[in-house]
Amino acid sequence: MEIRYWEKNKKYQINYLKRREQEYPLVSIIVISYNNQKFLPESVKSVLSQEYSNIELIVSDDGTKDFSLEQMKTLLAKEVFFKGKKEVNVNLYQNGELEKSILDRYENIQRICFNRNAVNSGTVKHLKYLKSIAKGKYIMFLAADDKLHDEKVVIDLIDYFETLPEDAYILTSQCGMYDYTLQNLYYFVLNDDLKQILLSMDSRRIFEELTKWCFIPAAGTIYKKKVFDIFGDLDDRYHLIEDWTYFLKLSRKGARIYFLDRLTYMHRDGGISHGNVNGSNEAWRHYQEDSLLLMEQEMLPYLDKVTPKQAQKIKKKYKNLKREIFIKYELKEKNRKEKIDFVFSNMTYYGKRLMELFLGALDLNAIYIVKAGGGILLAGILCLNSNVREIAWLFGAILEVIGLLSIFTGIVIKLLWKIVRYGRKICGA
Repeated sequence: MEIRYWEKNKKYQINYLKRREQEYPLVSIIVISYNNQKFLPESVKSVLSQEYSNIELIVSDDGTKDFSLEQMKTLLAKEVFFKGKKEVNVNLYQNGELEKSILDRYENIQRICFNRNAVNSGTVKHLKYLKSIAKGKYIMFLAADDKLHDEKVVIDLIDYFETLPEDAYILTSQCGMYDYTLQNLYYFVLNDDLKQILLSMDSRRIFEELTKWCFIPAAGTIYKKKVFDIFGDLDDRYHLIEDWTYFLKLSRKGARIYFLDRLTYMHRDGGISHGNVNGSNEAWRHYQEDSLLLMEQEMLPYLDKVTPKQAQKIKKKYKNLKREIFIKYELKEKNRKEKIDFVFSNMTYYGKRLMELFLGALDLNAIYIVKAGGGILLAGILCLNSNVREIAWLFGAILEVIGLLSIFTGIVIKLLWKIVRYGRKICGA
């Protein structure tokens, strides 16, 4: 579906935009939603409040059920654009009159469009298309359930970006992980160690860290649009993961990722990438399959770029994830012979896991085994020191042996479990 844009009138462009073009290049802020439209007004508000004077705002929903384009416009008109007016009826606006009214009301918004996909296409395809039609020199992606931290975010990012060398194409910044209400800060995504990795500008070092996890916050990252021409576009073989895959590609190709140590983005906890899969089994499956493909495409062919230890961890993580996906989504569709073959081919793996579970269960009770052994030993000593019949002395001796064996067993279990845990740590399990 072709998206139609609405712009400031020509007179305004001549008197204002042309004069500001060199100072403030156009920044495209793309706000996307899918099943989280209730947060959309808060996200859009954070864009409208920006002091930056040259913004293109694109708001798009990726096929949320029972959420039409008209419903999106009505929600934003009532809760954001014209909030405070007694009554807002978007049906009265025809031929772009709503968009023109918004442009007149907000001086910093120069271009605007609303879009809704008829069917869900996935985050990557959604962003790839919206990015391709954006007109800004710079592009930012904003999820509907997150928001920009304050009114100076965009102007501070652009002021810094414009001082960087011509071959600077990506600038990231600090992101805050907040609670569900975006009121309480849990932690900053980038700690001091991760900041140092970014500030080192060492692509190889950044790539290796990215093979562990996506430590660069997609939230709070701004791109020059031309980066997608120079280093390649988003890969729409993936469904949900657009950031991690792209950062791996960039760092592998030697792109310099710049960092501004400034909190710019408020990220709401509870997304798929944080392991929250409540009511979203399909999304979690997409995420796991994306992660597997990511390792196949962006990591395994480039193990020579990481340390041998990290390469071993990647291969092990890949095997474990592939096995997990097969068991959860594919095994039930296989015939009996294929299921038996799978079990035998993974006998070593499951043998190790069963042993770990057994030792782990024993470890939880090892302290009680030692305590019980101590009690039995004490009872044996008391029997040995009593002046009763010889049978009591024999019983005491047996108790002493049982007590000593129990204490020894508890200590051995503790030591074995520590060895197992250390071995898993060394092997990257």
